Amino acid sequence: MQRDRAEIDLIEDSFERVKIHKAEFSNAFYTRLFKDYPELEPLFSNTDMDRQGSKLYAALVLLVENLRHPEELERVLLPLGEKHVGYGATPEAFPKVGKSITATLQLFLGDRWTPELSRAWENTFRDVTATMLRGAGIAVPEQITNVMPTSYEYVSNSGSADTAQLVQVSFAQIGEDYEAFTEAFYNELFRRNSHLRPLFESVDIKMQGKKLHAALVLLVENIRQPGEIEKILLPLGKKHIAYGATAESYPLVGEALLATLERFLGTAWSKDIADAWSETIEQVITLMLDGAHDAPGTTASSASAPKLTDSKIPYASQNRDKESSASSPRPRSENRFTHWFYSVRFSTLVGLWAVIGVGLISLSFVFPEMRSVAIFANPLSLLLALFLYLRETPERKKQFHYHAWSTIDHAAHVKTSNARFLALQDLCEDGVSLKGLTLEEADLKGIDLSSADLASANLCSCNLSGGSLTSADLNNATLVKANFSGAQLSGANLGFAKLIGANFSSADLRDANLMFADLSDANLSGVNLAGAKLSGANFSGTYLGGANLRDTDISVADLDDAFLVGALMPQNDGERV
Repeated sequence: MQRDRAEIDLIEDSFERVKIHKAEFSNAFYTRLFKDYPELEPLFSNTDMDRQGSKLYAALVLLVENLRHPEELERVLLPLGEKHVGYGATPEAFPKVGKSITATLQLFLGDRWTPELSRAWENTFRDVTATMLRGAGIAVPEQITNVMPTSYEYVSNSGSADTAQLVQVSFAQIGEDYEAFTEAFYNELFRRNSHLRPLFESVDIKMQGKKLHAALVLLVENIRQPGEIEKILLPLGKKHIAYGATAESYPLVGEALLATLERFLGTAWSKDIADAWSETIEQVITLMLDGAHDAPGTTASSASAPKLTDSKIPYASQNRDKESSASSPRPRSENRFTHWFYSVRFSTLVGLWAVIGVGLISLSFVFPEMRSVAIFANPLSLLLALFLYLRETPERKKQFHYHAWSTIDHAAHVKTSNARFLALQDLCEDGVSLKGLTLEEADLKGIDLSSADLASANLCSCNLSGGSLTSADLNNATLVKANFSGAQLSGANLGFAKLIGANFSSADLRDANLMFADLSDANLSGVNLAGAKLSGANFSGTYLGGANLRDTDISVADLDDAFLVGALMPQNDGERV
């Protein structure tokens, strides 16, 4: 299964862009497979499809990660082919699966799908099919291994794409450009509706963009779970009333969002996608207005102004550029100067103080007696502006942290949530304590929580593989069956942590504190424990094959119940046991 290096580069890069959409990808794949090949659906009649989706994703990860190691990949694929034939799969089924996977990849990659990438995946699945059939002892006719159609369409079990699939797949194509996307959205919103700008005058737009992206991710991830969507949007609508949002502004936001989506999707934008997003946005507006209606002191009229369903959003390509005739919202305070003072941008304040300073200096040339006032007033005004900016910074941070925690709470029962992933990283970066955090079974693969305070956290069965927890405090944390394979944990504090059955395969635990940690039945194969503190730790049934235990405060006697084949022990000067 030798593969061309250039093709491997293409496949690795393309799959990296799909990996963050694990659940959506698996769902779209099986929808496609059963639509195009209904004869295969009975093979999955007694299958837990959520678990099957995870298996599919794991198999794709294994495939992509081992393309540069064909001998390792072959060892996996040969018995896998034999096993699938035992499940009832026919030789003709293998290329059908390849076609459906490739079709789903094209949908998620959008404009990034090129003829070169198409050939790379075609050749890969042809080799995979051939190897699996060989493992099943089946001859491989050439026509069976031809897996590539030339183009694909969005599909669902009904014969045309359902709203959820269209929204999920199209949103996935925005990929890592979310900062550019949110910036473009606010530019579009203010260009169309200048009267809405005052609502954002005292807001850090960059942070606001992160909140918007997190909200969109939560919406897309939960689009098939209306109950979860309702839990998020009802309180969000109530909160936006307090910010000064009116019911009339919601459709304007929807129009700007549609226009921005059309711009970013380019040629992938279609009438079906526009309809799907319009329908979704209408439902969002309805729920947020319902939440606003229940806000204390809110009248029915203020929360039941025209909804999107009463005034259909036109497709973005049909929108006419126009300024709304609605008047600017009235200040909440009767003191207009106070309202202006607290809502004006920092840059405006600095400019104002600078103008005053220059004016005073100019006057001092005309009236020499004012020279001392000018000299004193100019630096004082700049200091005052700096003081105001610093005074507002904690409040902005507080609001951002509140929204980050709300995002984490809303995703409590979601296994994979990019919004929660980003919120956790942002809180950690700001030095916010995550002590006592509870996130069982969450997928946090590759997350960066370096130096995080996770003392007493409950991360049972979480996937933290490939993540960075360097110098993190996990003292007394519950990490039963957590996956830390390949993770960076050097200098981490895992004292008294419950690590029963956890997987630390190939992890870096140099200089980590594992004193009195419970590592029974844990997998520490190939782990680097050089310099780690291990006294008092429970290694009953722990697998330490190939682990590096140099310079640790542990002896062979303390590891009587552990599996030590190939481990490097300190008292033997680095010799293997």
